[in-house]
Amino acid sequence: MMPLAHPRPGGPKHVRVIKTEEKGSDVNIATHMVNDGYKGLYRVAILVSNDSDLVEPVKIVRNELKTAGWRVEPIRQHAKF
Repeated sequence: MMPLAHPRPGGPKHVRVIKTEEKGSDVNIATHMVNDGYKGLYRVAILVSNDSDLVEPVKIVRNELKTAGWRVEPIRQHAKF
């Protein structure tokens, strides 16, 4: 059970939630990006992500392996209620 951010007066304060988030995918991407760069399997890596955890692996690819690595952040669109 998870608490509601803005429960309605007289309504439930908690809801049952099914979590479908991925775990470890950022680590897998970073591992393969650094490993493949070390092996020389690409000249340029383009990474499209909003995940700030991937900044350091991109720096390693760019600075240590001397491979062009880019991290592109998509524009976040906020839902209006």
